[in-house]
Amino acid sequence: MKILTSPFQPFTLNRFFSVAISTLALLSFSSAHADNDNIIGHRYNNTNYQVEEASKMFPAPMKGMTQHILYLPKKQDEANYRIEFEIGQTKVIDCNKHSLIGKINQHSVKGWGYNYYQVDSIAPGPSTMRACMKFDKKEAFVRLPSDLMLRYNSRVPFVFYLPEKAELRYRVWEAQSPFQMTK
Repeated sequence: MKILTSPFQPFTLNRFFSVAISTLALLSFSSAHADNDNIIGHRYNNTNYQVEEASKMFPAPMKGMTQHILYLPKKQDEANYRIEFEIGQTKVIDCNKHSLIGKINQHSVKGWGYNYYQVDSIAPGPSTMRACMKFDKKEAFVRLPSDLMLRYNSRVPFVFYLPEKAELRYRVWEAQSPFQMTK
C-alpha cells in the first residue's frame, strides 16, 4: 500500500516553480464535448452495486463506502494529458476558508496490478478564524488538501472508494506547448 505525500509540506521555492511551470505548461480543457470525448462515470454503494465487465477485478464497495468508476475516452497521444482529482464534500460554510482531513491511500488489485484509491474517513479540518456575520453562510465544495494528478489512461478505469457523503471531482489537462531545453 502506498500513501500519497502529505499536503502540508512547506511551500519551498523549488515546489513553487515546479507548480508554476506545470501550470503554465498545461491548459485545462472541458470534458463535455461530443460523443467520443465524454467521460463516463458510475457511482455504486453496497446496496446498488453492479459488476461491470471493464471493472470486475475491483472489489465491491463495503458498507458506508461508495465506489466511483471513471472511464476515459481514447485520445490520440495520451502522454499529453493528465487527469486531476479533488475529493471533498459540499457543505454550508461561513466566510472562513475551510478544509477537510483524510488520507488518500493507493491500493493495487492483487493479480492484476491495477491501482485504485481509497479514503477511509473524512473529518472537518483546519479553517481560518475570522469573525463572520450570521448571514455570511453559503454552500461550497470543501476539499481534502491532497493534490492528485494522474497520467491519462483510457485502457483502465479510474476507481475510487470514498465515504458515502464524499464527492469526487475531476478535470482533464492537456499540454499545449512542446518541451523546451535549457541553454
